[in-house]
Amino acid sequence: EAGPAHDLAPMEGVVRQLAVMPGDMVARGQRLYVLEAMKMQIQVCATAPGRVVALHAGLGERVVSGQQILTFESQTPDGDEEC
Repeated sequence: EAGPAHDLAPMEGVVRQLAVMPGDMVARGQRLYVLEAMKMQIQVCATAPGRVVALHAGLGERVVSGQQILTFESQTPDGDEEC
């Protein structure tokens, strides 16, 4: 059953790009945000089509591993992954 999925930071870092806004419909593989960690840019993409419900971190904000970045309501129960 499809339902809300909470996208969590894969590691500690700084949010360098938010590619979506609340209400945006996204396709599988579409970039959601970019996290900079240890001088690397980590792109996180949707693994299922769905809609962005809310953002919980801002551009330039430092986040810790496991911190909620956004709420994503997928049309399938998959979740999110790195691009």
